[in-house]
Amino acid sequence: EVPARVAERLGIDVETVEQNVTATPRADVNAIDVTAIGSDITLVSPLADTTANELVTYLTEQAQAQYDKALNDVLTDLDELRAERQQIQDQLAAGQGDPEELQAQLSAVINQLTARSQRFQTLSDIDNPAASLSTLDVASPTLISEDVYDQKQQQILLGPDYTPPTTTPD
Repeated sequence: EVPARVAERLGIDVETVEQNVTATPRADVNAIDVTAIGSDITLVSPLADTTANELVTYLTEQAQAQYDKALNDVLTDLDELRAERQQIQDQLAAGQGDPEELQAQLSAVINQLTARSQRFQTLSDIDNPAASLSTLDVASPTLISEDVYDQKQQQILLGPDYTPPTTTPD
């Protein structure tokens, strides 16, 4: 999706973006390095900058969508649990069923309501779920040899050599 957005903004084809841009996660600094290569120096910097901006926009939209889904899921759960609580309370008031069993069910539903309410509060306290995303710097072109260009394009086509960080137990 990001390459298509970049291509549209720059008026170039998606293949050009895919063959000349890479984004590599940098776990050591919680960042993503965006690198663009090309023979047209007037396109390389805008290609990198536009890719970085579109990547931030895309990730922000994804974070917002995940947040919205989590919030909607909690609200749905709360509605269902409230309805279930009311049903059990109505059964108790009408003298239907085993009172001890209904009381146990009511306690369980109230516990679930409390947990979901706490989750709702936690989500509600988040002002902006993607506020930490931004671009750090604008691109600056660097002249490279044809051999280095070919190597970098091959790396782009193969994908970044990224090894996620590992943790070891203490």
